[in-house]
Amino acid sequence: MRAPEPSSLSTPSVAQSLEPQAPTILVVDDDPTIGPWVRGALEPLGYVVLTTVDPSEAIRIGKDRPGDIDLLLVDVVMPLMDGRKLAQRLRMLRPKLKVVCMSGYGLSDLEETGWPFLVKPFSMDELAQMVATTLRDGGPMSSRQPRSELRS
Repeated sequence: MRAPEPSSLSTPSVAQSLEPQAPTILVVDDDPTIGPWVRGALEPLGYVVLTTVDPSEAIRIGKDRPGDIDLLLVDVVMPLMDGRKLAQRLRMLRPKLKVVCMSGYGLSDLEETGWPFLVKPFSMDELAQMVATTLRDGGPMSSRQPRSELRS
């Protein structure tokens, strides 16, 4: 087998480098099964998915990762740090970061954050629709459809 000729190696063209990058999603949940499940649901749809079970690691990723992180999908109830506090810290590092909270607990005080909320368990379709809607519309939940209208 021969190595490809240097002229046949593909190099990104100027047009390719100007194409929009796939949205990057950072998933933080102390349950180690959630990150891989979310990755399996969202990567086939064209998203880049980063996962961690450790809020401190999420902060390090927020500080050190080059490029954008478009959305944080964060569990609200975690032993090392409350997900809302983590989201606030990451938004200080990345002000354009959009946030979707998730929890198996009904947390009525999440409305004050204005962030969309997924109640566990949720389907891959619910996750994909919430992520797409949040990335497209951003902003507080009050400016988008109520969660009940997102059910398929």
